[in-house]
Amino acid sequence: MTKNDTRSRGKGGGILNTVVNVAVLLFLGYALLGSRGPLRMKIREYAAARETRMAAQDVFDRLASEGRVDPEQPTIIEFIDFQCPYCRDMHDVLSRGAAEGRFDVIVMHFPLDLIHPLAKRAAKASLCAEAQGFADDMNHLLLSTRNWMDDADWRRLASDAGIPDLKRFEECLDESETEQELASHLAIARDLGVRATPTFVSAGGVRSGVATLEELVQLAKN
Repeated sequence: MTKNDTRSRGKGGGILNTVVNVAVLLFLGYALLGSRGPLRMKIREYAAARETRMAAQDVFDRLASEGRVDPEQPTIIEFIDFQCPYCRDMHDVLSRGAAEGRFDVIVMHFPLDLIHPLAKRAAKASLCAEAQGFADDMNHLLLSTRNWMDDADWRRLASDAGIPDLKRFEECLDESETEQELASHLAIARDLGVRATPTFVSAGGVRSGVATLEELVQLAKN
């Protein structure tokens, strides 16, 4: 073998190694950064979480400007469907946390009326009770009893909740203003990416599904 042959083979081997290295780098780059690559997925997850936190902060800032949130007190917004069994399961947990002063709870409505036919009407009943200062009483009845799911006697339920003006309550159920208020809750839910109930929102982010009291306390602090 001549010296020139050795040089040619060396050059050929170097070119081949370069091609192989470039191919490996391209493969790794695609695997990591391609549309389904783990790094690209992590970047997307981080960006989505950041957008959700920003949207949550905007909601809390808006509620604070309306006097509905105390910026100094840990607060959770619960998006609720009164026929959702998991929302009903969480009622005692949230009530205990609020009673112990560990966080405030703001109820917002996300009725899944395609699967829960009375959820939207129940949400309106809650809003109309709130208009007379009896939201907590109505929400407790809706979440702790089941009779209303069978007969849906809203006037009797309002009476049981202690609402003083039953005529006004019944009128409120069918008013366009009540429909608009419910629509505003749904719009906020869409902005936050809410898809199911219960969903809990703090200024630091969003959590869906059943949670322990300590998990909710931690969420409220973030």
